[in-house]
Amino acid sequence: MKVMYLRNESNLKNTFYLLDQHLQVYGIQYEMKITPHQKKESKKSKTRVYTTVRKKDIDAKDHEIVKSINNPIDDNPLKTLPRRFDEHLKYLRNDGSKVICIACKEGGIIIPKNQIKKHLILSSHLDSTKLESFSYMFFCEICDLKFYDEMTWDMHFEKIPEKHKNTAASRRENICEHECLTCKVILYGDALSLRRHRNSNTRRIERSRGSFLSEETKKYFSSKTIINENGQQLLDDVKEVLDEQECILECCRDLEDALSGYFRDCEAHPFGSRISGLGNSDSDLDVFIDIGDMYDGVKKQSEKNQKKIINIAMELFKNKEEFYRITSRPSARTPIIRLKHKPTELDCDISFRHGLSVENTKFLKFCFQLQPISQTLILVIKKWSHLCVLHENITTYAMAMLTIFYLQTEKYLLSVDTVKTLNPTESRVIDGWDTITYTAPIEEVRQHIAMYKGGDIVILLKGFFKYYSDFNYKAHVICPLLGTTVLKSQFTEDLTGSLLPEEMKSYINKINKEENPEYFRSLSEFCIQDPFDLSHNLTKACSPTFVEKFKHLCTLTYEMLEKL
Repeated sequence: MKVMYLRNESNLKNTFYLLDQHLQVYGIQYEMKITPHQKKESKKSKTRVYTTVRKKDIDAKDHEIVKSINNPIDDNPLKTLPRRFDEHLKYLRNDGSKVICIACKEGGIIIPKNQIKKHLILSSHLDSTKLESFSYMFFCEICDLKFYDEMTWDMHFEKIPEKHKNTAASRRENICEHECLTCKVILYGDALSLRRHRNSNTRRIERSRGSFLSEETKKYFSSKTIINENGQQLLDDVKEVLDEQECILECCRDLEDALSGYFRDCEAHPFGSRISGLGNSDSDLDVFIDIGDMYDGVKKQSEKNQKKIINIAMELFKNKEEFYRITSRPSARTPIIRLKHKPTELDCDISFRHGLSVENTKFLKFCFQLQPISQTLILVIKKWSHLCVLHENITTYAMAMLTIFYLQTEKYLLSVDTVKTLNPTESRVIDGWDTITYTAPIEEVRQHIAMYKGGDIVILLKGFFKYYSDFNYKAHVICPLLGTTVLKSQFTEDLTGSLLPEEMKSYINKINKEENPEYFRSLSEFCIQDPFDLSHNLTKACSPTFVEKFKHLCTLTYEMLEKL
């Protein structure tokens, strides 16, 4: 009731403008009595309020929103396709028992009814029909989650999310998929969701925001001397962090002590930027905690088991005064607990799934040992991403893989598969993925690469920014495993993996043998394949707008460096 009175205050109406709609969703009718004082205030501000509302109404009319599917239970599968596929219908024939695409093969190709959408987004189909791929953003308003490709969007609904199940019945029956033709957004929600969308210009602002190099960025890269000095300073800062291993050991000991009463054999394995040599004093500490035979990813990997472990660990940490600000993300791809360690003031991300991230860190350290300039180059590019405000959408690890891949194309680093070949000692298999046991002497491995002469990184920076300003993000996957690109179509044309190279046999085995395999998100706008977990696209959440921005900033930075 107090909230409703607040809503009626003239100076707070904009803050509570959705409250009426919330009440309507749950079937509550409420009429606020207006006091004489409020009537007086209303008359005073009538013109001002009217102007504000008119502006919002005009903005709302800019959004052309329609239902994606008019009749989702029609017997004809072509009539249950979302309207964004309307241009494809002229190439499809339904004879009752099967659907045929007449564009993709002479005489037509038969498509299983549950695979129609997957067929229509294949690059081969788009090439045959000369139709363009979609550039929609997908938003589940119920879960507050964004997606950037059709396949990932469909996967979201295959297993009904908990938030969908917990939605009030009065609201649930009105929820469906909508398309905002103005913003190119697919939105799953109800009338309240649509009103929120109409009152938000986020999408249009994102599209219209220009990309440019800040003055701070220009200053940081203003001369070859300054660039190399900045690189050396970053390297010195990293070495200071690496020298503070006692803090990390103390934190890991306290983590183990907190859990050992329940998980007797637990062992903390720190990883991430503080361990690899890419962190600074503000970096979080990532820790995988093996609570007993978990490192290889064989035991307790299910979502249910991971949530149980997270809940138990949360309670154990809360009982220890060494930890505070304890939160969790149990539904993440790798569930984590976030906390702060009071004695060292380290922010920690704690996971319990398996040790593959620890192996990723070992690979980065190996690259820095093999080709020392690679560490400095990644540090400078990481700094560039922060200056350009790209770090909010792409992780340090993904930026490191971009850099390593570029160096692989220049023969300054080896492909991950070649490193495996040069280290033939049997390695651990973690969650079905092959890792590397680094037994070959580093000097022997260096015989297979071109060592970078001198400490000047400007030439490498120019090469990096030129490479990614010209890169074909729509067609190619960045693949550090091979050291070359892979066509996205090799993942999508045949979901059994028959078109993929032999080096990806661990991925091919998993998608063909597991009951609910995780497919590589090759339809995402930006694709970087993790070199070990081959089903993981490190940049699957990057939007088309972000890719445009990244590519444009690479171009601007290359042009700036060319003038030095």
